[in-house]
Amino acid sequence: GGVGGRGFVFPGSVIGTNNPVNLSVHSTGLWDGCKNIESDRVCSLGLAGMCATTEEPGASISVKSCEWFKPGYDFNLIRVFHEISDETFSISLEQYDDQYEVYIDSVLGFTQYYLSRPIDSVKFRVIKTDSSQNKFVLHGISLETTDPGVIYHASGVNGAKAGSFLRCCLLEKHVYALQPDWIIISFGTNDAYMSNFDRTVFAYDLSHLIDKVRKAAPDIPILLTTPGDSYRGKSPNKNMIQATKVIYDVARLKKTAVWDLFEVMGGFGSVNNWNEFDLMAADRLHFSRKGYVLLGDLLFNAFLKSYDRFIDAKGREIKD
Repeated sequence: GGVGGRGFVFPGSVIGTNNPVNLSVHSTGLWDGCKNIESDRVCSLGLAGMCATTEEPGASISVKSCEWFKPGYDFNLIRVFHEISDETFSISLEQYDDQYEVYIDSVLGFTQYYLSRPIDSVKFRVIKTDSSQNKFVLHGISLETTDPGVIYHASGVNGAKAGSFLRCCLLEKHVYALQPDWIIISFGTNDAYMSNFDRTVFAYDLSHLIDKVRKAAPDIPILLTTPGDSYRGKSPNKNMIQATKVIYDVARLKKTAVWDLFEVMGGFGSVNNWNEFDLMAADRLHFSRKGYVLLGDLLFNAFLKSYDRFIDAKGREIKD
């Protein structure tokens, strides 16, 4: 119980990057990728920060929930985010013979399928229905259920900074379409990795990213997380101290919450302690799988403790 669907994902292997760990992705046809870290390219991007384009009618993408991953995911409500215009191909749902309803939202840019039963894999095929159509551009897929529970939407691009997502012109539309109840924004590691880290630029980019998100979800609480302690090259990166201070400054300005991973880890130099317990990758910049699982547990426990305090405070207000 409590699993409301896998949520928003991007099938990264279609364009030569990594997929979410709990999804298996296959594709046919030629696909060209574009990412928000490629500042020299002009492409239409959204929440995923990347897109996949094909000019081949008949090209396909299939996504399957990995059986070994627990909890397993199935879905009966699928939204495919893609460009919709007179010049773009349409899509069809393959390998599913049961009844389903189709809804196309040309304003927010998605095709939705509501299935008669839950499934754990889905395949879409690009179809050309008019001579004016010449391409298909995928922005992401949301795999959901109509059951109650938590839906976890996630996006991220390897090497992306806060400013990278300012290039995503469709971000507001996609956030609005997903209607989140809570938004977590995590930047700083890539922003402060270089020796010439500019605090002013980072503060500007993070502040304006929050503004973009709030245009789509003005009343939704936002949590900022600080980067953890990490290495740059062969020594701990002192810029993470400054990046954490910037995030606190922005949080005060924009009235968001903060989860201080830098402090939770133990502060500057603590990455070496984490490395001793096999919680870091060899570069001491990324975490190991074991480390990422621990981070998820720590953040979840911090949320539960804060929520308990909130409930207790509300209870005292009622008694008073």
